[in-house]
Amino acid sequence: MVSCMKQKLSLGAVVISLLSLFLIIFSIIPLSTAQPEQGQSAFSFVTQWGSEGSGPGQFMGQNDVDPFKNLVYVADYENHRIQVFDSNGTFVTSWGSEGTGDGQIDKASALTVDPNGNIYLVDQFNFRVQKFDHNGNFVTKWGTEGQGDGQFLHPHVAAVDSKGNVYVTDRDRANVQKFTNDGQFITKWGSEGEADGQVSAVESIVADSDDNIYLADFGNNRIQKFTNDGQFMTKWGTEGIGEGNLWALQVLLLIQTIISM
Repeated sequence: MVSCMKQKLSLGAVVISLLSLFLIIFSIIPLSTAQPEQGQSAFSFVTQWGSEGSGPGQFMGQNDVDPFKNLVYVADYENHRIQVFDSNGTFVTSWGSEGTGDGQIDKASALTVDPNGNIYLVDQFNFRVQKFDHNGNFVTKWGTEGQGDGQFLHPHVAAVDSKGNVYVTDRDRANVQKFTNDGQFITKWGSEGEADGQVSAVESIVADSDDNIYLADFGNNRIQKFTNDGQFMTKWGTEGIGEGNLWALQVLLLIQTIISM
């Protein structure tokens, strides 16, 4: 089953790989030479870094990025590692290698950093989440392959709220699972479909300052908003390229923009 899943590299995963560095490169800041229209943000190029490869500062499918203080953490998907940079792109450190042991990784799908600087990595084909301290030391792990509480079929992206709870999306189970910061299962929600609270090819997830949860419902071309215990609140977006329309790429851009704010 694992070999089949590894061949199912979704369009969403490819898109996130491309978007991650764009989010490093661009900052949402006003331009001094041009005023954006009301309700819009302007973008200014700052810097860039990275090339294809397995050396320090190189990537093989950079799949997710999360800033914390003056550092930038990148999930380097096919290099099975996390890389850390300063805000100017200077390489700081990395950790991880391919395998199943503690601290080893089989496809670094996504990561998120909690308010204390702990890193939660979605270790995709080990069907688990691994927690590291800010120095990369292994702390704990949870998850196995399956469909029970705390199990995964295709763990994809994680988010953390202000209380340190961890939310993990599962593309194949079409749901979100919520855990304590040491991996104790709390609740779950979601199923395959188009109705409120249902999802199709669930992608990115983020928590706001009030711990509301925003979910990129990739296949349904929309954003859904939930309370932190999974109660549906609202939704927006339809397929298209007009204002308020969201096609697959736009959904991912919007959810990553929310993270950056």
